[in-house]
Amino acid sequence: MKKKIFAVLIAVFLVSGACLKADPGDNAAAFLRIGVGAGPSAMAEAYAGVCGDILSHYYNPAGLASLDGYNFSLSHALWFEDISYSNFVAGMPLLDGYAALGVSGLFSGEIDKYNWQGDDMDDTYSPSDIAVSGSYSRVITTGVSAGAALKFITSEIDGDRASAVALDIGAMKRLGEINLGLSLQNLGTEMKFRDEGDPLPFIARLGASYPFDLSVFNMLAVAETNFSTEVPFKFNAGVKADYPAGEFLLSLRLGVKSYAEGLDALSHLTTGFGVEYSDIVFDYGFASFEDLGLTHRVSLGYRLN
Repeated sequence: MKKKIFAVLIAVFLVSGACLKADPGDNAAAFLRIGVGAGPSAMAEAYAGVCGDILSHYYNPAGLASLDGYNFSLSHALWFEDISYSNFVAGMPLLDGYAALGVSGLFSGEIDKYNWQGDDMDDTYSPSDIAVSGSYSRVITTGVSAGAALKFITSEIDGDRASAVALDIGAMKRLGEINLGLSLQNLGTEMKFRDEGDPLPFIARLGASYPFDLSVFNMLAVAETNFSTEVPFKFNAGVKADYPAGEFLLSLRLGVKSYAEGLDALSHLTTGFGVEYSDIVFDYGFASFEDLGLTHRVSLGYRLN
């Protein structure tokens, strides 16, 4: 049963790569490709194989199956050019599994309007993208979990609005201490502005995580390869080091991305830190986009068992 589940998903992974390929720039709702959460972003977003984190809702819903109690997370990213990206997710046990509800919004600030001749119209508009998603995950058999997330997506540009519905599916399998994860994201309808429609950015993720001890540190190594319709192949990897300091748990994170086309070497690296006290978690993540500027992310999480 375990082998059959993963064989089917890996086949879908490969077939999707062949069938859903699109030219760069042909996708709508590009904000769905942006990583969520300061912690995952500081580890290069290599999160498809990570379980036990409420933020798995955005990377691989199967990772929610190992959670218990109530979990909440609020994240905010400060991007370049007044762009901001905010996310909220909350989850709870439900029907022998785990369910979560998430809301994401990308806001681009005010943009000057120009007519077709290039003349300034002395007016502005503010584009926005919003996604509301619900997920459910449960353990299928020993060492294997599966999950899915349904999304409703809307985009608005200067009074014109488009919407779409999409599905994420995922599975996880434990092999000893190694956790393997596979997810397929944004399988859904086209988004149409007026009479033109574009597909959503399909993403297929295959990742792994491995916990180990190094001296006084509790370590977590992560790696992921993913295919998308915008970037055919990427390999990301990261590591987290946890250090217990009295009632606090301190975390340092580092990640590296294989793909950063047109950017300098620093843009391949991500980093950040975290502080956990009792059931409250604060995380910070940092990345560079060379001349475009720096991005800063913060996340605040809370667990209620």
